Amino acid sequence: MAGENVLFERDITIPHNGVSYEIKAKAVFVAQNVEPIEEGRYHLDFTSRGKSVEMWQPDKSLYSREQARQAAESAFNLGYIEGYAKSQIRSWIHTGGLY
Repeated sequence: MAGENVLFERDITIPHNGVSYEIKAKAVFVAQNVEPIEEGRYHLDFTSRGKSVEMWQPDKSLYSREQARQAAESAFNLGYIEGYAKSQIRSWIHTGGLY
């Protein structure tokens, strides 16, 4: 993923069963159309210890790059992204993505 495609990122600490898991959540712009104007979707990339845990597409809307950045930032600030990560923590542990 090219650096210019990272729209927003945040470090999240999720406690689970007495262990704190450090997760980096990045919103990444994925272009779908470039002509006549660039538009695409944002995906969320969750990593821990430098290893990808999950890639998730929160919605199917097409956005300009700036609109995607605003949507992703809003989702982060409203707690939706952290809430999603918390809801997935057991699955990530069970599948070996987190240890």
